[in-house]
Amino acid sequence: MKVASRIQELLNSILNAVYGEQVRGAIHDAIEECYVDVSSAKTLADDATVAANAAATTANTKATLADQKASLANTAASAANTAASAANTAANAANTAADRVDAAIASAQTASTAANSAASNANTKASLADQKASAADTAAAAANAAKTACDTAADNANIKANLADQKAATAQAAATAANTAKTNAEDATTAANTAAGSANSAAIAANGAAATANTAASNANAKATLADNAATAAGLATTEASDAASQASVAAASANTATQNADAATLTANTAAYEANQSKTACDNAVAALPARLTAMFKELGLSIVDGKLCVEVTRDDESNQ
Repeated sequence: MKVASRIQELLNSILNAVYGEQVRGAIHDAIEECYVDVSSAKTLADDATVAANAAATTANTKATLADQKASLANTAASAANTAASAANTAANAANTAADRVDAAIASAQTASTAANSAASNANTKASLADQKASAADTAAAAANAAKTACDTAADNANIKANLADQKAATAQAAATAANTAKTNAEDATTAANTAAGSANSAAIAANGAAATANTAASNANAKATLADNAATAAGLATTEASDAASQASVAAASANTATQNADAATLTANTAAYEANQSKTACDNAVAALPARLTAMFKELGLSIVDGKLCVEVTRDDESNQ
């Protein structure tokens, strides 16, 4: 290589030099070239070490940020799953309320049918009331009692209709009251055989009870519609919460992938830093070993360093003849 060939060229110059000045110049150039090469290699190794350490620090910072983002994404996914569970619970509760309202509607409709039947029976009996005028006062009192019972049942139905969870009990109470009204109306009809006017009043009161029951049924239907709407809204909330949970899961997966990539980058940077440190250590060792290698090389060339000066060993002819 270029450096190696330059050193070899200088070594050849030292070996082939004839005069002392040429030898000294060649040795000087060789030593200077070794110093320059080693210094350059050491500088490059130091720069590579600094860059690798900086890259490792950056990679570690990014890995930490990726871990934090993954933690936040997992927290968001857990929150979304919790919201989805709450929405499902709300949807189930709304569906249960809707079922109760449907049952209340059915009971109210049954009560309305019974009240209408009572009114029909009262009208039929009223056609015979022209022959029963003698018992008018008694029939009137009984009819008023029946009307009061019907009004009470209607008031109870209106009050209970405002609470969806108690619709079934309210409708049953309305049905019981309507049956009571029917019984009272039949008793009043028996007494009203002598009082046509009083029986007609009872029929009007029974029709009013039927209208009240129908109103209760309409209110119950409205409550059922509201419950169905709530169930639909809860279903939409459940869907949205599920979508949010899915998106959060995707974000968590992406964050985990980023964490893995950052870990891989950190490992690569750490490996590069390790290799750069190894190269620097090798360069430091080479610099430390340079004096010994130069001394050995000088010895092979018949040179030595005395008091910091480069000396050439010379054998005189008179010494060689002795």
